[in-house]
Amino acid sequence: MTKQRIFEAGGYIAAAVLIAFGIAALVMGLNGQSTVNSSLKQEQITGSSDMTPKAIAGEVAGAKAAQAKLFATLQKAGVPTTPSPINTPSCSVAGKVVNSGSRARCFA
Repeated sequence: MTKQRIFEAGGYIAAAVLIAFGIAALVMGLNGQSTVNSSLKQEQITGSSDMTPKAIAGEVAGAKAAQAKLFATLQKAGVPTTPSPINTPSCSVAGKVVNSGSRARCFA
């Protein structure tokens, strides 16, 4: 067998392995999506009436103030830290059943 044939065979084997990994990743992704959807349906979570961006804005402001105070204390103590952003959600699940991935992200 020549070097060219060995490399050619190796290329075909590598392509087959990559295709198999791609198919496995797709199957795992679809299985995960199915699991999330069925779990959300079983849990029957409904957003409370205060789960709107306007209603949450006050809590977000309070959380940002508490975070700023904590990180100021930590930085004075010499602890190198970087605060993570706290954002007001742009979506609402008030009175809605959380039955999809997008609503679950909004609820979180």
